[in-house]
Amino acid sequence: MRLYGFRFYPAAWSGALATALAAVVAFGFLPKSTADYVSAAGVALLGLVTMVLARPVVVPAIAAAMSTFLVSLGGFGLHLTDAQLAGVMGVATMILTWAVHKNVVPAAGSPSVADPRLHPLVHAPERIGAYQAQVPPG
Repeated sequence: MRLYGFRFYPAAWSGALATALAAVVAFGFLPKSTADYVSAAGVALLGLVTMVLARPVVVPAIAAAMSTFLVSLGGFGLHLTDAQLAGVMGVATMILTWAVHKNVVPAAGSPSVADPRLHPLVHAPERIGAYQAQVPPG
């Protein structure tokens, strides 16, 4: 199976990158004040990129605003520790990535839109065996 880029699955990739950012914050690679700014800016930037690449725009925009608010509240309002802030980032990322990914479609030109055979389970069950016989192994 080929791995397609950020452009085709923006919510999934954004969630993965936000989780990596949460790990950097949790392990204390950054000073506390820098971690707060990097967390808020990183989550906001990833949410903005997801919003630009996914359709419809409304769901990712709401999720980006919510995750940025939660992370900013944790870092600047509640003054959470690095580990607690990473936990907030992780939970917000998981929930909002799930909500966004299931409610948006990839941009036009996505491999799944261009070639429906990439997702054989959307076809009738009797066609799955015929499709698998056409696909070369590997």
